[in-house]
Amino acid sequence: MRTVRNLWKSDISFAVIGFTGSILAFFPGYMSPDSILQYSQALSNQYTDWHPPFMAAMWHIFVRFHSPSPMLILQVGILWISLALIVKSLKEVRGAKYIYLVGLVPWVSNFSGVIWKDVWMADLFLAVFAAITLSEKKERLSKRLLLYISIFLSIVAILFRHNAIFSALPFFIYFATEKSKKNSLGARYRFVFVAIFCLFLLGFSLIVRNVIDYKILNAKKTYPENAFMIDDLSYLSIKQNRSLIPGISFDSIESCSDYLSGLDPYSGKISCLQKQSDWISSNLSQKSLSIFWIKQIMKNPISYTKFRILNFSYFIKSPGDKPWYIWQTGIDGNNYGLKVSNNSFSKLNRVWVAASAYVLPWIFCPFFWLCLNIYLLFYLRRHYFKYKDKISTLLFSSILNFISLFFGEGGADFRYIYWSVMACTLASFIIFLYRQRITRLSIRRIFGIDVIRALLPLLLIVIASLHRILM
Repeated sequence: MRTVRNLWKSDISFAVIGFTGSILAFFPGYMSPDSILQYSQALSNQYTDWHPPFMAAMWHIFVRFHSPSPMLILQVGILWISLALIVKSLKEVRGAKYIYLVGLVPWVSNFSGVIWKDVWMADLFLAVFAAITLSEKKERLSKRLLLYISIFLSIVAILFRHNAIFSALPFFIYFATEKSKKNSLGARYRFVFVAIFCLFLLGFSLIVRNVIDYKILNAKKTYPENAFMIDDLSYLSIKQNRSLIPGISFDSIESCSDYLSGLDPYSGKISCLQKQSDWISSNLSQKSLSIFWIKQIMKNPISYTKFRILNFSYFIKSPGDKPWYIWQTGIDGNNYGLKVSNNSFSKLNRVWVAASAYVLPWIFCPFFWLCLNIYLLFYLRRHYFKYKDKISTLLFSSILNFISLFFGEGGADFRYIYWSVMACTLASFIIFLYRQRITRLSIRRIFGIDVIRALLPLLLIVIASLHRILM
């Protein structure tokens, strides 16, 4: 009985409760059509690179269970173990347990149990941050081990999503900087060492991904990058009134110009063009457009930049826009008999997310997180406290995720920025705890001037939203 009481009083009890609640809320694991496609590949042990083959191959290990539940348990486990390690590393801060709320806020709990590559990437990068934060208090040997574990987890995250290499870069820079501190190098040589070490890690990660995907798993090449290249070339074709896509007539491009992918008018043109009669003869699904695409971008840099800005501005949305696709409804239709168990935890989580989106819709729009990300980076430039370099690494990883979406991903999916949402939420909690040192002394210390300044951008966004609604 005393053991149970001690466990309840310990920090780990919050992680256990959060983990259990998440499992019950999403059991056996929510799945969209993308998830079901990867599950089908896991069952057949035949892979394509349209979605990361590594994730489907890992799923293949658990196919004997005939359920996505093992992936759910691993996914949610990484989230809550990472939060527990971060709380452990911040033990000197009173109120550190509040960091567990990161896993419960509606903009994180909405997708935490959906079997997606986006969620896996976010959870793995959270584990990377937990490891480097925990390494602060460890002895030299343990610290080195934790840093190597962080490098390994970063490479694994890259295997889960194509654009994860952008978010991994700040962590690689952090690892290289930490390694350079052990050597007696001048500032100039340290910079060179960090640059070379980062390039090595980036190159090594890409080689590992290529070997695993195509040599070990024998994944079929489907050229997923063609999707956003076709979006770019379709836009440029309309502007120049002629086809810039090899083998595709201008009439086909023009007929797809008004095609909506979900609600997105700028991306997903490949879905429409694949239905055109000249698509099969073009053989575009069997070859890369990259060389031809680069030539057209070099010839039309202004039009290309304009289109990318239009696409990105639609993606981040504006204060008056309603959020879109912030909730996955259980498991979509499938031929495998997979269904969710709609229990009280599932209903509670759904109501929690829906109510939050109704009251604060802009919190589920990417523009809010981009603004918050930028604000927090500027905030860190003017304030110093422990773990500042680690939080800066976290936030740079988040903003590079946004930047990667500018050049490629389209659509209005909130899940694309799931890592950025999680990173900014965690950074906000840590900064708040360190700057205010939450105590029971006074409400003034909790809601000090720093918090008021942090809320000013939110106030402006609320005013903008109200103005849009009233208009």
